[in-house]
Amino acid sequence: MKIYALSDEKFTPNELLFASIKRLCNGGASMIQYRNKSGSHNEKELSKISEFCASVGVSFIINDDALLAKRVGAAGVHVGKDDGGVGRARDILGDNAIIGASCYDSCELAIQAQNEGASYTAFGAVFSSPTKPNATCCGLEVISKAKELLKVPVCAIGGINASNIASVAKAGADYAAVVSALYTKDQIEQNLLELKRAIKI
Repeated sequence: MKIYALSDEKFTPNELLFASIKRLCNGGASMIQYRNKSGSHNEKELSKISEFCASVGVSFIINDDALLAKRVGAAGVHVGKDDGGVGRARDILGDNAIIGASCYDSCELAIQAQNEGASYTAFGAVFSSPTKPNATCCGLEVISKAKELLKVPVCAIGGINASNIASVAKAGADYAAVVSALYTKDQIEQNLLELKRAIKI
């Protein structure tokens, strides 16, 4: 199972974003999603981040906005139920882009997303999440069921940390999407190392 790191306005404000993403890459994150719900985006900075991530072999994904992803040269986009759909994102970004889809706790939504061309499907929150306290609850049994039904990779998100990530791996997830546990005590590289060690327990 690989680590899918997410940025966050609180933990990675704009002035720290590039430095934080470099540290995430250095620490071994396989994919990084820029998630900023404030609507204030520094596109020049995001373009630099896209170039940097591509140069070190890390996929840089934009949350919600396929047009922003295209403008900054990101590897792809992650869409939720209100973001225009997988098909529209694929039309905007082309066949080679990574298109992720939030499926909450629904394998039916995931099958639909896969049929529309999603590159991966994401389920959660698998645990209570400090960054999304009102998120739909999704048990790990849904992850296991999704692995049986889907051909595309399955990502688990929500409240994942070093104390519970092994259970996510055991459920069969291909990716563990992590937010707050990455940034504890400003020890990004160490936190990633602890998460990776915990997966193998």
